[in-house]
Amino acid sequence: MAKALVFIDADALVRHFVHSGALAELEAAFDVTYVFLDESEESKRVLFTDVDALNLPSVRKVQVSRQRMGQWYFLYVASVLRLQRGTDNYPSRRQIFVDIIGEKRTRLFEIIARNPIYPVYRWYQLRRMGRHAPIEQILDEEQPDVVIQPSFLTGHFINELLVSCPPRQIPHIVLMNSWDNPSIKAMSTGVPDRLVVWGEQSRDYARTYMGIPDERIESFGAAQFQVYRKPRPETDAELRQIFQVPDGKKILLYAGSGSGAYETSYLKCLEDLIESGQLADCHVLYRPHPWRGGLEGGEEDFFKLDWKHISMDPFMREFYNARVTGGDSRFFMLDYETTAQLLTLSTAVISPLSTILLEAAINGKPALVFSPEENLPVGGNLRQVHFRDFVGNEGILTSRSLADFPQQVQTLMDMTESPNIAKKLRTLTDRFVVMDGPSYAERLADLAMRQIDHSRKEA
Repeated sequence: MAKALVFIDADALVRHFVHSGALAELEAAFDVTYVFLDESEESKRVLFTDVDALNLPSVRKVQVSRQRMGQWYFLYVASVLRLQRGTDNYPSRRQIFVDIIGEKRTRLFEIIARNPIYPVYRWYQLRRMGRHAPIEQILDEEQPDVVIQPSFLTGHFINELLVSCPPRQIPHIVLMNSWDNPSIKAMSTGVPDRLVVWGEQSRDYARTYMGIPDERIESFGAAQFQVYRKPRPETDAELRQIFQVPDGKKILLYAGSGSGAYETSYLKCLEDLIESGQLADCHVLYRPHPWRGGLEGGEEDFFKLDWKHISMDPFMREFYNARVTGGDSRFFMLDYETTAQLLTLSTAVISPLSTILLEAAINGKPALVFSPEENLPVGGNLRQVHFRDFVGNEGILTSRSLADFPQQVQTLMDMTESPNIAKKLRTLTDRFVVMDGPSYAERLADLAMRQIDHSRKEA
């Protein structure tokens, strides 16, 4: 039986690839060992998962220090600026670096990103960093036939595996995690044998913004969205009981973002619209974002306000209270089955620029994107380039300010009465996420075997 190593260095990757069953077929066809990030000597952690509770077939841990990961950062900056120079995404991507390292350093790395400096700088950085001995030791001891890496396309493992797998002729398959990954990231130490993306949009972006050759890209869909391929078994009454919402009301899901700065004011507006009768027979269910922080920008504590027509997702209450009181700050590992139940129950969705908007469309639910002018656009365009060809389509409305928000909400709810809107939305999402054909798990196991066969023929 062929041997596969699966490297995981973040909690979200556990939720999206392990909990989702996306690696199940790989486990059935291969001798699989999972390699997790060991942070036992670190003062700050990014991986809080209880690995022992996952009941995985075989587990190892390896240390890659935060310091070492940070030392790769400036090569990453130079690589992103080099690859994105001249694209429509460059201004917003550059601004992100300015916010992190300042204008002067960003200008310096713009110079480094050009020929003939960049090839020399990259050579120097690769030589200075070398290969990471603990990663090399695991690869030599395990002798894998293939390496699988779920990834944000950054992190503790990506640079190390890109330099350590090729000399050993080990096929290296990287699995895209998040919608924005191909439009904002760069692989600065190499190119994997295969990059698995969600659909045609992310394939285009991997070519355009990351410089990945098309023949090295595979489109599988999103591992975490496989749950949306099967119908929900619960009745509407059962779902209403699960989420503790009233009978006979349309459920308008308000899904928050990582920043809560605008949430109180928009929720209050929805409360007033329902109370005044402008939104009839409607109840708002508020779901905080699992990456959100504490209260900010004048935001008020949800539970200290008197809501008549708005309630919080009961699965998020404890998490929300912990965040707003300065408690646990780790990623909240909410089961995607619960999100599938919630989207089945919901009539429509309102959210800032969040992936749940795409999930709503996959489920045939119209959505309203609110993106306040002062927060998101650069040069008149949305900063998140992956949203640009999503917003504005039929069934995907946009509100740019609190002034136009009430009218857009009313239009959104009117749109839910359209008999063809669900079908149109599902057709729209075909470009963004593959949702038909073999499952993600089946495609991954097949790709791994094909890459092994190809590697053996090349040897």
